[in-house]
Amino acid sequence: GGEFDLTTEAIANTSSVSVESAATLDINGVTDTFDALSIASGGIVSGAGTLAANVSGAAGSAITSGGTLILGNAASSTGFATDGTLTANSGHVVTLNDSDLALLGSSTVVNGTLVAANGLSMSSGDTVSGGGTITADLSTNSGSIKPGNSPGILSVTGALDLADGTYELEIDGTTAGTGAGFHDQTDVTGTV
Repeated sequence: GGEFDLTTEAIANTSSVSVESAATLDINGVTDTFDALSIASGGIVSGAGTLAANVSGAAGSAITSGGTLILGNAASSTGFATDGTLTANSGHVVTLNDSDLALLGSSTVVNGTLVAANGLSMSSGDTVSGGGTITADLSTNSGSIKPGNSPGILSVTGALDLADGTYELEIDGTTAGTGAGFHDQTDVTGTV
């Protein structure tokens, strides 16, 4: 394990980068382009910046925003796919690039904004939660939507396809809102 800081290390455009277990890749405000980024179980990618590369995350990997974060390859159908966790923290914008649907992993927490121009797809057992905004069409594909943060409101600017998915909510009051005395809500601007 260890930490690799992109502000002090150069990566060739044709390189593939692997973040191994117990290692952290700190993006630290850098914009970089390379062939592929793979994140092993236990590996962490964090920070703010832009990594234009095919991104793949194994189960047990983690991606956490530390500001505006742009990941993936908009020209590739394997531009972004993770089986791990993705966290868009409050006040941060995370953009996932893929020429097709960006593939979300086991747990996606959206308390900031999550953007994907070509949409997002989940798999069976995956969960999307939080009180932020998703700016993309979202297909659950047997995954679970859990709006809010005990309770709260998750906004989807786009369509929400709940086909075979699960929708879990907390009810602690008659009005949608955040905190005690309210209930969860998913506010969708597109079709459901």
